[in-house]
Amino acid sequence: MNNTYYFSHDGNARSDAKIAGLLAECGWEGYGIYWMLIECMFEDSDTQIKYKHIHALSFTERVNEELLRRVIAIGIEQELFVSDGDSFWSNGLRDRKDYFVSSRNQKSAAGKKGMENRWKNHVPVDKNITVLSENDNGVNNGVIENHNNKKKRKDNKRNEIKEIVDYMNGKIGSAYKDTALGTVSHINARLSEGYSVEDFKKVIDVKTDEWKDDVVYSKFLRPDTLFSGKFDGYLNQAGMNNKSTGNVQKLESGGFKLKI
Repeated sequence: MNNTYYFSHDGNARSDAKIAGLLAECGWEGYGIYWMLIECMFEDSDTQIKYKHIHALSFTERVNEELLRRVIAIGIEQELFVSDGDSFWSNGLRDRKDYFVSSRNQKSAAGKKGMENRWKNHVPVDKNITVLSENDNGVNNGVIENHNNKKKRKDNKRNEIKEIVDYMNGKIGSAYKDTALGTVSHINARLSEGYSVEDFKKVIDVKTDEWKDDVVYSKFLRPDTLFSGKFDGYLNQAGMNNKSTGNVQKLESGGFKLKI
């Protein structure tokens, strides 16, 4: 099952009166920033954005901070967002995410129950049966072998997740659990896209080296940031850093400059 998060985007969203108000004030660039904010909220475990992260968000998303703050202010004014002074969020988005998570869990439970029923139908449960025909034995051995292979794949993925989380905790000095739903969901999403355990370690290494000593960005050394939809970009950054080793020097201010 693909664990990648998604949410519906109404085809006529731009015609909504509230969004029309945002468009009138901030133009199409503001409209794009609005949907970027919605995506960031959806990826957050609490479905919200804290004001103290706005500066960092403007940097990571390459958005003018003044315009970003204006879009947020207009969004609150137009009742697209709700704010408590510390964070802001979209009630409509929270409702959609709750529905998505509930629906996904229901499908997962139904799938597991269906597998249990199929297993019961294929495997003999009569303990008095001691002799099988050659054909029956082959069929049931195949079912058992298929079950064992699935269990092995599940165990392998469980071990991969544990190895990734243990590596991250050891690297950044954190104590994230390899059983936490949000952490497992992000890792599974990337594994299902074909990334390896070594890819995760490279991303952890490159972002730890870049952010660990930065007061603002050190807060982003967490699973929902490192293993988010930006994972491929972080991995490519790791590859670029390897190619340019010795040519880049980190400044105390947090920036970078080329060594001459």
